[in-house]
Amino acid sequence: MPTKPSQPTPADISPDKAVHLIRKLMQRFKGVTFEMLEQVLLPLDAPITKLDRTLKKFGMHYGATFEIAQGTEHPTITRGRSGKIVPKAFLEGTGDWKELLKARIHDAKPGQANGELHYTGQKKELETRIVGVNVGDVFEIDRYGITAKLESALTEAALVEHALKRGYKVTRLPEDIAQHLGEYHDCDFIFEKNGVKKKVESKSLWGTDTSKCRLIHSVGGRYETSSCKFAAQDFFAVNLWLRTGCITDIAFARSVLRDAKHPHGLPAASKKQPKKPKDAPKRPKGTPAPPKELLPDYVTQNPDCSVDNVVWFGSIDDVWNLP
Repeated sequence: MPTKPSQPTPADISPDKAVHLIRKLMQRFKGVTFEMLEQVLLPLDAPITKLDRTLKKFGMHYGATFEIAQGTEHPTITRGRSGKIVPKAFLEGTGDWKELLKARIHDAKPGQANGELHYTGQKKELETRIVGVNVGDVFEIDRYGITAKLESALTEAALVEHALKRGYKVTRLPEDIAQHLGEYHDCDFIFEKNGVKKKVESKSLWGTDTSKCRLIHSVGGRYETSSCKFAAQDFFAVNLWLRTGCITDIAFARSVLRDAKHPHGLPAASKKQPKKPKDAPKRPKGTPAPPKELLPDYVTQNPDCSVDNVVWFGSIDDVWNLP
């Protein structure tokens, strides 16, 4: 297995480059201050001061409880505010970013707030994860909602760099296109090498369960479901940052229905079953459920996603010539 390249660190960036970046941002957004940029680009970090791992029922799911020593002195700390729990070691600069659990504030006052720790709604998974959370780990709050957009943009930039380093020509297709200039593109990128062009769609892990990815598309028009069509792209490129904490970790897969000719493919989506009327007879106990109707033109929405060198691969080179 090839050695994984070392990742850049803040120490690799010269002070001149950092100052240049800040000055360009302040020039682009006239009137912005350094403090505004810091509050937008960086989350508010609130270390856990009290933790009770006892699971309780909150609505339809289970959760543990926690407390922080920060509160309504911050405009964004209020009832209902959600965020992620990340390791204390990350804040101290001795470990990588990693989502341990999700968090949600219930009550807040000056200098104090408390709430619940939860994950995916699955009690068993929560029981496993809560063991790894400790006092001192950090409640990370995205104050102005930039993280999702910034992550999306950085994952695409990382994908472009990945391809360019391996000798591909890359075209980033527009998100939308004027009608007189051509048809709307269903994929994000065109990669080209040795005269061969292929379509690549950039996707992310599923925030609710980072063992899976989200292969979704807007419903409507030519799409009868919110799953991606196999034919819309040749490859999926899923960024693994939500799981690994490294923006350059990417998993690639062929966008093709898995069958005897395509063992590296992905499973098909299934048709959503209509809701049964309340007075419909129940299926007799022990009777198997009828098989789901598959949609062979569409990929399943939330497949498992990890680099196994069977379906998911760690480089575009590894999937480029797969059938």
